[in-house]
Amino acid sequence: MDMFFARLDYAMTHLGWLAFLTAIYFAGIGLWLAQLIWRRGKSAAWQQRSETFEEYRLLWHRAFDNQLELLEACEIHETSLLQRDATIADLKSQLDQTTAKLNAVVVPPVDADDLTEIITLTRRMETRLNEAGVYRFDQIAAWNTTEQQQFEHLLQQAGCVRDGAWVEQANEILAAASANRVGLDSETAPTTKQTEYARAVRTLQSVAIEIDDSRGVVFLHPPCRIDDLTVIRGIGEINEQCLNNEGIYRLQQIANWTPANVRYFNERLSFKGRIEREQWVSQARRCLKGRNETTAATSLPISIDVDPPPFQVVADAQTPQRRAA
Repeated sequence: MDMFFARLDYAMTHLGWLAFLTAIYFAGIGLWLAQLIWRRGKSAAWQQRSETFEEYRLLWHRAFDNQLELLEACEIHETSLLQRDATIADLKSQLDQTTAKLNAVVVPPVDADDLTEIITLTRRMETRLNEAGVYRFDQIAAWNTTEQQQFEHLLQQAGCVRDGAWVEQANEILAAASANRVGLDSETAPTTKQTEYARAVRTLQSVAIEIDDSRGVVFLHPPCRIDDLTVIRGIGEINEQCLNNEGIYRLQQIANWTPANVRYFNERLSFKGRIEREQWVSQARRCLKGRNETTAATSLPISIDVDPPPFQVVADAQTPQRRAA
């Protein structure tokens, strides 16, 4: 009996330790399982946090891109506004310039003269003089030394008024026009006479001429350039001297003879019908045509286009409006 209890005591002792070890084993397994479950939960939470952070990061980048696009749109709009302001400023400047030009325009008088009748005064110079308020020969004839220098500066031609004797030519044209009006009809004759005189001045490039009903256009004194009239067949040295005495020095004068002029010189030079027979007028025209073709073939075209400086000439007190009045 004692043996039985001893063995039972031994078994219980050893079984307790076995149960204790078994309990520890299963407790470790439980702890490991709990740790595994905790780690999985924590990994899921971190995964969810990472996804949330990634969403916020994408949203932030999208918002940043939107801000950049907005800034670019604002810059483009600002640039367009600046361009619009610059365009408006340019248009205002052009409008001001146009308004100033329109305000500076002087209405030309009805009876404005053809200023190109003055030798060396070109059509472009006439336009600039008109812009400065000069339309009449009497205005040029009244210029003093200071005004001559001012208009030379305006035309950018130093000495053109002084060397070209514009004032003297204007006085001569006015005197010749006044002389041609004497004894003529007040309505039609002055206009015709002035037109013929202006055409002759332009053609012969001299104001020292006169229009005679019998002789045509003749020089009052020998000009600076005298043509050789002996190139016409039938005109010798004696005939040339006789023509010079009558004021005929240029081939252009013979080319412009009318039948009345031919009759006069036939009687004056005692060449009854010789002028028509030898065709002096036709010969003179052919000579002039050949000379013009030779000049055109040997000359070089020159074109000068210089913008005038911003210079304003103060108009004289004797303006075209006052003179017209």
